[in-house]
Amino acid sequence: MRDSDTDHSKNRACRKAAMDQRTRTLLPALPALVKAVERQLEDAQHCLATGRETPARAPFTTPAGENLLRRAGVSSRVYAVFSR
Repeated sequence: MRDSDTDHSKNRACRKAAMDQRTRTLLPALPALVKAVERQLEDAQHCLATGRETPARAPFTTPAGENLLRRAGVSSRVYAVFSR
C-alpha cells in the first residue's frame, strides 16, 4: 500500500483542530503580551536615544536602572558596556 492510497484528511483535521484550540486558549493572553512588547520597545528606543546623546566614555542609565558606559568609537552605532 502506498501513501497516496490512504486518505490523510482525518489526521489533517485533528491537527488543525488542535492548533485552533491552542489559539483559542492563548488568545486571552494576547493583550498582555502586546503591552509587554510595546513597553520593551519604548525602553529600547529610549535607551538608544540616550546612548546616542551620551558622549564617548560617559555613563548613562537605562529605563530599567542599569548603569551603562558609552564606548568610544567613530561608528554611528551605539556600543555600551555595564559600568561598575
